[in-house]
Amino acid sequence: MDAPQVQYVKTSDGYDIAYAVSGEGIPVIRVPQGFSHFSLQWSSGILDAEFRQWSEHFKMVLFDSRGQGLSTRGLDESTALTDYERDIDAIVSKLGLERFILLGISSKGKVAVRYAIEHPEHVLALVLWSYIDPFFQSPSVKSQRDVARTDWDLHMRIVTRMAWGEHDPSVVESVNRQAITQSDFLRANAALAAESGDIALADLQVPTLLLAPRGFNRPVTAEDQARRAAPIIPNARLVLFDDARGGLSTLDGTTPPAILAVEQFLQDNGAGEAPSIAHSPSNLSARELEVLRLLAAGRSNQQIADELVISLNTVRRHVSNVFDKTGVANRTEASVYARDKGLA
Repeated sequence: MDAPQVQYVKTSDGYDIAYAVSGEGIPVIRVPQGFSHFSLQWSSGILDAEFRQWSEHFKMVLFDSRGQGLSTRGLDESTALTDYERDIDAIVSKLGLERFILLGISSKGKVAVRYAIEHPEHVLALVLWSYIDPFFQSPSVKSQRDVARTDWDLHMRIVTRMAWGEHDPSVVESVNRQAITQSDFLRANAALAAESGDIALADLQVPTLLLAPRGFNRPVTAEDQARRAAPIIPNARLVLFDDARGGLSTLDGTTPPAILAVEQFLQDNGAGEAPSIAHSPSNLSARELEVLRLLAAGRSNQQIADELVISLNTVRRHVSNVFDKTGVANRTEASVYARDKGLA
């Protein structure tokens, strides 16, 4: 699956926000991390597995916050959390989204929390991955912040070392340098660290799922912060992964653990109409249901790939999964199965 086309929307205060939409199903708005340039991160292979795999299960909405990536640069000193909420507002309005999952990454999870509190009618579920509140200045966080202020080149090398090991460090550093400037990084960080998010966490009234890698330190232990935050959020669920990648993606093409956790969370909370969860026979995912319906309609693998805007190899994998889960041996039996279950 190729990187989706970059589009733009203007915020109420005049910032141009770069965004893209990929996949079908329940919308997931991914509030980006501190270093975000989703177009380069996809095309360079740094986050393509994550973006592609999530797009196979959901309608993924990717964007760069103000001051990042292809969005308007040059944050001013008054930048605050509420400004980042405007970025999300603009995208939601542009796409006409009524209900969606909000996925907050790392320290930008604070932005997702604030948006969920202000707009609970829109947020089907809040998912916080490796939630970190920069307000709590552990020695490691404070030290990293000081380095970013005094020696940007050293800071960039440190950030590069925290990337997944399979990536070329020179590529990672190049993308990170294009993702944000030193000035915008420091002003964004100051906005995120200006106040504790704990009071806001207690005000959450939407289903909230906290995800984190177990015992992984980059630069603070996300598990510890997630364990600290979970009891504050009403009826929150915490899921930990024995995986430095935090369950967001896999290298072997299998469904990432984080996606499975989100689907199970939606089912358990009865949140929205999720055909892959609540109404799917044989535990078929939303994407597998789409593939089954197209099989029953007589589409070839290539036609399915073209219609769903996914790769031919991905279609083959979905077809194999459909056969395995439904117990059918071929496309004809799959068509009969779909008709019998009222899916065709």
